[in-house]
Amino acid sequence: MTQIDKCKQDASMCDELNCIIGEGDYWHELTTVGDVVCEAEYILSTYFEGGHTNNEMLTAMDDPPPRNSKIYSRYVAEAKEATKTARREINQIKRFLKKYKSKE
Repeated sequence: MTQIDKCKQDASMCDELNCIIGEGDYWHELTTVGDVVCEAEYILSTYFEGGHTNNEMLTAMDDPPPRNSKIYSRYVAEAKEATKTARREINQIKRFLKKYKSKE
């Protein structure tokens, strides 16, 4: 297995990288480890830039509805799950980058 094949295989184990990079023919356009690393860095950055869905997942608990609202308890439960998922995905991408950033 070549280094790029191993890199793509590891990237496919990261939920968000697999979801975005693995779509259609785009995966085949990534021909070097550096290409995959660059894409992973961009995806990671979306968790910290306002306006991205990934950022909304990470910061879901920052602006809850009023406590007396009928949707408060459901919102909090869903927001906690979204934040937990976002943090897990961030950690997956960071581990991937730690492994491959020096190999690009």
